[in-house]
Amino acid sequence: MAVDAFLIITILVIAVVLLIGIALSIVYMQHPDDKNVAWLPKGVVLFGLFLACCNVLILPLDVMDAQNGGGLNMNLVWTISFYMTAVMVLIIIPFAYFYYENETDSGESTAGCCGLIPYWNSQLCEGIKWSLAFFISFSLILVIMYALLPYADIPLTTRTYDFTSSTLRVTTAVPDLDELDVDCSSDADTAAQTHDCFVSSSVIELQITFPVYCMALLAFVGWFLFVLFAGMGLPALPWDLFNEWRFRPKPMDLSKYATEKKSLGKRAELLKKAGEAIKSDELNNMGAKLSRKEKREFGQTLNRFESAVFLIKRDYYHLETSYKHRGGNPVLYWVKLVLAILGASMSLMWLIHICVYILPNEPVHPFLNNLFIGLTVPGFPLFGVLAFSFYSFWLLLCVIKGNFRFGLRIACCRVFPMEFQNTLMNSFLANTWLILMSSIVVTQFCALSFPVYARNTQIDLLFGTQIRYLRFFTYFFDNNVFVWILLISALIAACWVFLCPKNEANRIEKELDDIMKGKKNINKKDLQLVSKR
Repeated sequence: MAVDAFLIITILVIAVVLLIGIALSIVYMQHPDDKNVAWLPKGVVLFGLFLACCNVLILPLDVMDAQNGGGLNMNLVWTISFYMTAVMVLIIIPFAYFYYENETDSGESTAGCCGLIPYWNSQLCEGIKWSLAFFISFSLILVIMYALLPYADIPLTTRTYDFTSSTLRVTTAVPDLDELDVDCSSDADTAAQTHDCFVSSSVIELQITFPVYCMALLAFVGWFLFVLFAGMGLPALPWDLFNEWRFRPKPMDLSKYATEKKSLGKRAELLKKAGEAIKSDELNNMGAKLSRKEKREFGQTLNRFESAVFLIKRDYYHLETSYKHRGGNPVLYWVKLVLAILGASMSLMWLIHICVYILPNEPVHPFLNNLFIGLTVPGFPLFGVLAFSFYSFWLLLCVIKGNFRFGLRIACCRVFPMEFQNTLMNSFLANTWLILMSSIVVTQFCALSFPVYARNTQIDLLFGTQIRYLRFFTYFFDNNVFVWILLISALIAACWVFLCPKNEANRIEKELDDIMKGKKNINKKDLQLVSKR
């Protein structure tokens, strides 16, 4: 069947809109120090975010193609998409990240690579060295697991019908088995008595190809990130959008502005001292052999300090907007209120769908499946596809919000904030890697969540059959381990966000004031208190 022209036009339009939107987002949020430089990381971020969006949008494209009777080779499309995702996640993004992190001045750039290759850019050497170590580590795990567990045990149910039975009343040459009103039995004796049908179960042992196994392992790793970050983000994202509207910058007079700025100045002064203490501690530890506990404590202290710096920068921007820009553009904050309401409804719908369709052995109700199918007009599936895309992208946004929330609250997680005109390329690259990993899981989760809507698709065959029943992995999917963790995480996060709300800015202000009352210097314990989130 020929490819639908409307489908092709829709694909091209969405692709162009995505590229333009991602490019504008990078320009809008990039740090001034990265302006007109760091082109390699920017290119990687642009393509990585575009690929993540494509991973999510290919599923509704697969559905549209199946509903239109085919025409696109979706198996090839999925294969290309997953190959490119694996290369980006395992090679390109790690290289770009380590390359950017090891930036050196021009005098050191020709010092050679580890003393072995003279005049080779050491920044390039560091990027290759660390990215190669990352790739080799993953490859070893992949090869060992594929050598030991390359098979999927796919359950098969067989129905044997006796069409000579009078109870079947077959009136057509090729009957529709789904419409036969027959009481099938798994008992051979009962089936022999009724002569109608017999149900038998068996298992097919299928060896999975290496590329599919690679994607399964990537998705498996991504699940651990997804259930924690999405569980945190589902309630936190709409709540934070609502708080951004509730605590939006409002016009203030000069006296209040001076008071607030003085308070920020005190916080900034103590954070400066904290930063100097961290720097001094790091210099004193150079060449010293630290224990694993000491290294972990220092890393946690540094992460807390970065969280505190982010919060004070956010409050400074809020203060400047309130006074110099008279509160800024009010339309933006009302849009956030609308998004908060819509987002809260989508988060709630996701949680209900998990409870009534995914977790029960026998689904109670198709729920969101029916919503998407109901919005799909015969011959014009655009509305159903858009609704499905909104729910999928909302999951991605919840993962990013959950990552940032964990970074602010838990010291073992490093913060990679995305701020207006203040986002460095390492933050872009880290979030791009996270989004790409999560896009695989979002695709799998949606394929498993909406088998009614996504029936007869290539992705359903891949994730719903092959990867789902892979040995070792199948235990987690058959028992809904990840889904239970996701639901529990979301419920705990909801209680945390709604019942125990805490303003980070007020909290850090109190901690700093307590230190200022009777202490002149900041020791290590105080430093952890200052930067503790």
